[in-house]
Amino acid sequence: MPEGAPLSAPAADMNPAAAALNDPGLKAAERRIRLLMRLLGIAATGLAGVFFGWRAAFGAAAGAILAEWHLRWIGRQVDRWMIQPITQAARNAPAVPGAALPAPAGYKKLLGWLRWLILAGVLYATLKVAWLPPLAVLAGFSSLAGGVMLEAGYLLTQYLRHNL
Repeated sequence: MPEGAPLSAPAADMNPAAAALNDPGLKAAERRIRLLMRLLGIAATGLAGVFFGWRAAFGAAAGAILAEWHLRWIGRQVDRWMIQPITQAARNAPAVPGAALPAPAGYKKLLGWLRWLILAGVLYATLKVAWLPPLAVLAGFSSLAGGVMLEAGYLLTQYLRHNL
């Protein structure tokens, strides 16, 4: 099943969990998190460049790119391990691991399984070589956590505004 493809109406009616996958509020929250994460990464890069120079800006940009890559990998794995079995159960199809999503190409699969090793290698190289300031890389990588926290604050204010 392609990423983001809606379920057919009968499949969504059979299983409430499958219907929840197509919730427009959930998809909108995911889009806002990605947007906020990118904006925070750009802001961190710009501020690091203005106050600490081009090496810090490059470090913040590298951290933000790693955060984006990390979030994409997590999304793909959640689709593969969690959502795919729900949609197959909703369609009364036999659960065949990896049947709905094509297996990634060799280098993508290798990068997927070794993502923690790659992240640790970048961190080690940053600290050992000291070419990129470690705090700048951490600031860029923290854009993911910042985006999630801003989205949580937005959802909380929306809830309080409509329910109080």
